Amino acid sequence: MKLKLWVAALVTAAACFSLTASAASVNGLSISDGDLEAGERFTVTVSAPASVNADAAAVRVEFDPDVFEVESWAPSVSGGLYNSGDGFIALSAANAARNIDLSGGLALSADMKVKKGAADGTYSFRLTLHDLTYVKDNGYDYETLWSPEVTEISVNVAAPAEAPASVDTAAVQTVTSPAGTAAAAAPADTADVSAGKANPLNPHTGVAIAVAVPAGLVGCALLARKIVKRRKRTKKYIDD
Repeated sequence: MKLKLWVAALVTAAACFSLTASAASVNGLSISDGDLEAGERFTVTVSAPASVNADAAAVRVEFDPDVFEVESWAPSVSGGLYNSGDGFIALSAANAARNIDLSGGLALSADMKVKKGAADGTYSFRLTLHDLTYVKDNGYDYETLWSPEVTEISVNVAAPAEAPASVDTAAVQTVTSPAGTAAAAAPADTADVSAGKANPLNPHTGVAIAVAVPAGLVGCALLARKIVKRRKRTKKYIDD
């Protein structure tokens, strides 16, 4: 039992180490999301590992200005000047006293956005300038402190997925009736029967017919009603 517990503890420790290692910063250029949509915000980060302090720093990242724009770029570096524009972010710093602190490494992040009109495609971010140096004791030679492993990274941009068209339920009217039964009909307007605008009357009962009748059949029904009335008058005359 003790052996099993010891093995389980070892496995757990190994898993924790793996998670910590995978969470380490990328040496060079990284991006918060490689699959983006038009209008989406994301972060571009330039990272350098820990080293001795530096006298000078120079960083520049370039990208497609028709697709991406900078929302915020304010890296905190001693003696540093930063700038951004159409298609780039940049930093430069010079400190003769070697007071650019690199004991904990360096991480410079820019908040970015995909432009709303950006075309679908694959685009690149490029770390075109990446210098961290200090001046050697002779006063003119430089010691390079940083060699980034990732200087270019690609991202995919796609138009946002369209939401399904909504159905206006108020504009949709469904009429149902039990199988084998006729739909209810409005009362007949005898003034409009001849024009075929309303349901005709049954010539024998005087009740509105509960089906839609074409105008030609309406005329036939009226003629039949007249004939019946004429026959009734004739019969009454003969009986009298």
